[in-house]
Amino acid sequence: MAAATGRLLEFMDPKHEAYDSLVTKGYAVVDCISPEQTNMLYNKLWDDIESLKTGVDRNDPSTWKEGWMQTTHGLVQNQGSGLWPSVCEARAAVEKFWMRLFGGRHVMCSWDAFSLVKPDYQNYCFKSGYDKKVPKWASWLHTGDLHPATNS
Repeated sequence: MAAATGRLLEFMDPKHEAYDSLVTKGYAVVDCISPEQTNMLYNKLWDDIESLKTGVDRNDPSTWKEGWMQTTHGLVQNQGSGLWPSVCEARAAVEKFWMRLFGGRHVMCSWDAFSLVKPDYQNYCFKSGYDKKVPKWASWLHTGDLHPATNS
C-alpha cells in the first residue's frame, strides 16, 4: 500500500488511537460518543426523517419503501440533510475527537452526506457486492462506494 499523503497528514497526532488505521487503511472506526448519546442521536435522526411527512414511521418497516428519502449507495445527501438537527448535533458531538486527532487544533467539520441504509439494502450489498472479497468491509453500510458494484 502506498504511503499516506495529503495536506492534513502533518497536523495529525501520531499518538492518536485512529492515526495508524487512517494512514495505513484510509479509514478508522472509533468510539466518539457514549452509547446513551448514540441512542439519543439515533432517535433524533428518526425524528428528522419522520418530519419530512412522507409517511415513513420508524416503528413500521413496511413504510420504509415509499417515501424513503433519496439515497445513493446508502448515502443521504438531499432534503437538507446536512443541516438536520440530528446531523448537526452528531457533528458537534465528535468535535473533541477531531481536535484530539489534530493536536488540539480547532477544525472545521462539515458533513455533506451520511450513511443511512435500510436492512434490506445492507443485506443486498453483503450478498452481491465485492464485499465478499474484503470481509473486513462486508459489514460497512456503503461498500458500493469502495468498489465497483457487481450484480452478476
